[in-house]
Amino acid sequence: MARFRGLFLSALVLLLLPAAASAQDDNKHTREATKHIGLAMTRQDEAERQEMYRQALTALEQGMAEDPNHAKTWFLAGSVYAALGQFAEADAAFDKALELYPEYEAELAAERENAWIQAFNTGVMAMDQGDNAAAIAALEAANELYSDRPEAFLNLGSLYANAGESAKAVEALKKAYEIVTGPMLQQVNEETKAQWASYAEMAKMNIAQLSGQAGIEAFQAENYVEAAAMFKAAAEENPHSRDFRYNYVQALFANVQMLEEQLDSARSKQQTAEVERLENELRPLYPQVIAAVEDVQRVDPANELLYIIAARAHRMNGLLSDDAAVQKAGQDKALEFLTKRQNLPVYIDQVGIRTEGSEAVVTGTLTAASAAEGTPVVIHMTLLGSDGQSIGEGDITVNAPAAETAVEFQGSIPVNGEIAGWKYEIRG
Repeated sequence: MARFRGLFLSALVLLLLPAAASAQDDNKHTREATKHIGLAMTRQDEAERQEMYRQALTALEQGMAEDPNHAKTWFLAGSVYAALGQFAEADAAFDKALELYPEYEAELAAERENAWIQAFNTGVMAMDQGDNAAAIAALEAANELYSDRPEAFLNLGSLYANAGESAKAVEALKKAYEIVTGPMLQQVNEETKAQWASYAEMAKMNIAQLSGQAGIEAFQAENYVEAAAMFKAAAEENPHSRDFRYNYVQALFANVQMLEEQLDSARSKQQTAEVERLENELRPLYPQVIAAVEDVQRVDPANELLYIIAARAHRMNGLLSDDAAVQKAGQDKALEFLTKRQNLPVYIDQVGIRTEGSEAVVTGTLTAASAAEGTPVVIHMTLLGSDGQSIGEGDITVNAPAAETAVEFQGSIPVNGEIAGWKYEIRG
């Protein structure tokens, strides 16, 4: 499985000066607070700046106590709470300001985004210091304040994944993807659009990796139905990955084998109702296995196991029928796949790809089948980008070993992008 791709970590420029609140006239408390906010903007020392904000907050809290329905007091309080890192209080203050004066909506959207930047930067600093719990808290607060930017969701995806919370990671990444591909995309400049395009690809690849990892964990726990669902979800996010699709085949087949063992047991015990239930459960699974195998064979045509799985699925699918013609058709298709397997010149297995600079190193195992010993076998490998197009291709030539003998191979291919998948064909 590929590693979890790096996410956006840079701190953002923060606009500290609150937007002009136009709902109500100032009172003595808002005037006092505005004075201290202005002074805070002139201070280079962080401690002095924070002290100015605390004095502003003192004035505003006095105003809240004297006149709790003064919307501007709450508006300014939200900005000051955010500057002090009290993000939950900032969110509540902004909500109160909007409740008291709905016409604040546009101004509050801008102010919420400023507060989001403050919370986001707090989260980034915590990440840089290795305090992931604090980073998660700050980034979650950022999204509560303002949910129309993707960066906090992207970083939360990484943090949740590192904490083993895969479901939350996928949810955060899906939210990021929705933002960067949704209506907000039309409201940003061309530079941001390009950046968001990279975020969209990043989110999809990471969602796929997380789903694939969940599939591996489910498979290892022998929860084959869940494993198949996770591998299928991963392949939907990255349809160019051979590995997700191949793992989907294996999960489907493992589930079928488990059900077949149960069926054999039920038959031996003459449990008629259980036999009928298991046969009904198996019937739709065999066509799924066959279709999944044929899908993978388009990119991995010399994988011996795929032919064996397809042959067995066709045979067992026929045997479940009481119709002699269907049984024969199943046997015939099984024989067809076994014959294709027998006629393969070589079998290819254990393909792995790692990136080294501007090249991809391809490794794998080749086992001689019908190819005569010493025959040059050319593996034409194509590396695929996230759009399914070639980002690099090349030939790896291997002399066929003795029959049924395996040899390892390795080759380097220039690549000009992030690898999302691969395919090959056997030549020569």
